[in-house]
Amino acid sequence: MLSETLERVRNYWKSEGLCFEYPLDRLQIEDRLTSLGVRGTDEIVAVVSTLNGFKVDEMDDEGFSFWSIDQMVEENLKGEWVEDKSYVHFADFLIFSHTYCFRQVGSPSASIYCHWSPDDIVKIANSFEEFFEYYLMRDRRLWPV
Repeated sequence: MLSETLERVRNYWKSEGLCFEYPLDRLQIEDRLTSLGVRGTDEIVAVVSTLNGFKVDEMDDEGFSFWSIDQMVEENLKGEWVEDKSYVHFADFLIFSHTYCFRQVGSPSASIYCHWSPDDIVKIANSFEEFFEYYLMRDRRLWPV
């Protein structure tokens, strides 16, 4: 279940001493997502209201940096490397070696992708729950090279 997976991620981050942003309520989340042209589905709201990413410049022991929704909006609107606006980037690996993004296409769950370059975007999970399960296991599917 997504809520259990997100709590496990949150507890892992706490155990690692990572500083992360305070969660926001649904209206705050939906307001920010609207600026990206994204609906605030239950799945996305659950992710942001539970995790809401790291403080800027924080990264975990593997080199992942999960963005707060405010950083997500900023990176997606102002980031020169974001060419295809149908993907919403929410994390990077090893200081933008590559990014992770989601795409909503008629399903309540967002598909998750690894974005190596504009021409190299690989689907790695069918939902945030699946993505975060891979993350917790450090599954190789997170790095589809």
